[in-house]
Amino acid sequence: MTRETVHQESDIDRHRGAETFVVGGGHLGYDIARRLVARKTTVTLIDSMSLSRTPRALDVHHVDALDSRALSPIGRADEPIVLLVDDSDGTNMLLAQHARTRFDTDRILVRVNDPRRLDAFEDLGVDIVDGPATLGRTIVDERL
Repeated sequence: MTRETVHQESDIDRHRGAETFVVGGGHLGYDIARRLVARKTTVTLIDSMSLSRTPRALDVHHVDALDSRALSPIGRADEPIVLLVDDSDGTNMLLAQHARTRFDTDRILVRVNDPRRLDAFEDLGVDIVDGPATLGRTIVDERL
């Protein structure tokens, strides 16, 4: 059984054009942001990793640490979509709670690295991407 949330087309259409915030993840976060920019999505990347080159259409906020203050750019968006892709489940949990309560964000997607923590993230009411399960499925389905 997978814990990834599947959205119907009407849900996807409702969020099309919303500003997307990719938070954390280093190179993974950058890759996701770059792919979204290629799809003509308005994207802001928030990360503590410095980047030497970024696409012109990508708004980058370099922060000292991924904490609640790092999410301040989300406050300017009307209906933001937040993707939390840090490799620390603790950081992603804190930021998910903060995005939900401070910015009343409806759409939060979270990368979960340790499957033992899936239930805790489900209790937050966020969309979950089970990192290890997704990687395993990709390896088997696309590479073998």
